[in-house]
Amino acid sequence: MASLVCRSCGLRVYTTAPLESLFVEERLCRRCGAQLNEDRRKADRRQGVRRENPPDDPGPPPEGERRRLPDRRSGTPRREQS
Repeated sequence: MASLVCRSCGLRVYTTAPLESLFVEERLCRRCGAQLNEDRRKADRRQGVRRENPPDDPGPPPEGERRRLPDRRSGTPRREQS
């Protein structure tokens, strides 16, 4: 399946035919009328898993331990909500 992109407005179009076999009218964006181009982001560029825990610290923190600091705000808000 070919993926076409309008570089003017960002519309993505998925077609079963390659760009070269489309008619001239089919190569135009339905939204803005600009020329459609092949999508440059076809391949997945990720080399590994993004959210992987380090080997020395696996999983969530133990029960009762917090990673965040307590809220530093004290007192009443500046302006009361009505």
